[in-house]
Amino acid sequence: MRLPAVALLIGLATALHAVAAPPALPTIAVLYFEYDGSDMPLSDARKGLTAMLVSELSGDPGYLVVERERFQSLLTEQKLQRSARFDATTTARIGLLLGARFLVLGSYLVLSGTLRVDARIVEVETGRIVRTAGASGTASDMMPLVQTIAEALRKGLSESLPPTVPRSTPRVSRPKKLALLTAARYGRALEAADIGDSVTAAAELRTVLDEQPDFALAKATLERLVK
Repeated sequence: MRLPAVALLIGLATALHAVAAPPALPTIAVLYFEYDGSDMPLSDARKGLTAMLVSELSGDPGYLVVERERFQSLLTEQKLQRSARFDATTTARIGLLLGARFLVLGSYLVLSGTLRVDARIVEVETGRIVRTAGASGTASDMMPLVQTIAEALRKGLSESLPPTVPRSTPRVSRPKKLALLTAARYGRALEAADIGDSVTAAAELRTVLDEQPDFALAKATLERLVK
């Protein structure tokens, strides 16, 4: 008679734990931005831009952000790593495979020295655009644009999620200034690391840090690479 009683207590404890467990946080994934210009070396900045936005958006207690490396692994597994653009069906598939509730998509363009960045948050299940954001500035310093886009995206996510926890702007270590060309070099380093070319990746990252010594994200990437 004791075994059924013990089993009953275990079942009851499991059920109570399930009821008391907090709901899982929604997940956000930042896809690689599309480059709409003709200066192809600048297209390399797409991975760097994604990495910076992931860093800017991470740390909020209201949601989780998919790491760029996990997103890249999915592209590689699904043989999508050569795709610069994704159609709606592929985008939805990526979101589902990542377990993401929201995706951040966008594009950037340089015209006459002016850098334009546009982004949008899309709900994976419905395809609904939750928030759009855009910013323009000089290609010699893209950090204000990244911060403006990230702030607008955080606000859109905050408005779309239940206020179950207090939210705050995450503290990230940003370079004082970041040229698009340096971001493109950082993107080339990430591309080399993604295909297993650690020698090229490390060389590119060291050049990035020579150009921008306070680029903490590039420094952390290099440290992980040479471990």
